[in-house]
Amino acid sequence: MPPLHSNKGLISAVLILAATLYLRFYAGVAFGFLPDFVLAALITFSLFLGFFELVFIVSLAAFFLHWHPLPGIELYLLFIIPFTLFFMRKIIFAVRGWLANIVSVMIGIAAFYAVSSFQLVSYAPYALLEDIVLAGIYGLFVYGYFKYFYGREVQELV
Repeated sequence: MPPLHSNKGLISAVLILAATLYLRFYAGVAFGFLPDFVLAALITFSLFLGFFELVFIVSLAAFFLHWHPLPGIELYLLFIIPFTLFFMRKIIFAVRGWLANIVSVMIGIAAFYAVSSFQLVSYAPYALLEDIVLAGIYGLFVYGYFKYFYGREVQELV
């Protein structure tokens, strides 16, 4: 898939990231935990944006999520997961479009928790499943936004 080589794609990604950060902080009140909407949006961005645009967006998200001087494993995973999907987006999925997006979001969220906090997987698998489903649905909204507004500039995933 060719990346969005225009400023409006990057501006839209920044606006979606700002809305996602806002939604993340207020979703804790509604759901009782903080769903990984930011990681879902970053994974979806990795399917649409170019390399340097993705570097900027992921760095911006990391700054707002974790601004402490020492990075933790979560911050490293926030960089690793979207860039892994960015580099493997043409060979990893044999499916097209929204299905590839939701599968990549769900696998990315599961990988994030499997590496960063495996105890959540073993103690509360239903909370993990709930987070995966909510993040997958949010990833579909972000995908739908990019596909609707930039459908002529963006082709299908494979």
